[in-house]
Amino acid sequence: MTIDASGDLIQLKVRLLGISPMIWRRVLVPASSTLRELHGVLQTAMGPNPYWVPVRDIADLGLLPTR
Repeated sequence: MTIDASGDLIQLKVRLLGISPMIWRRVLVPASSTLRELHGVLQTAMGPNPYWVPVRDIADLGLLPTR
């Protein structure tokens, strides 16, 4: 993953739902990151999780309205 020429970064707060106490991470990713790269960042940031469901579509992230 590389930072584009503008150096734009996006800060994400990622949390696991349904777990107490709450587990969360704050990560910075380049604005130009692909979904595949973001998936790798999330797996690394959150650590091993047997319940992890891979993101198959950007709509699964809740970043875009679904149709």
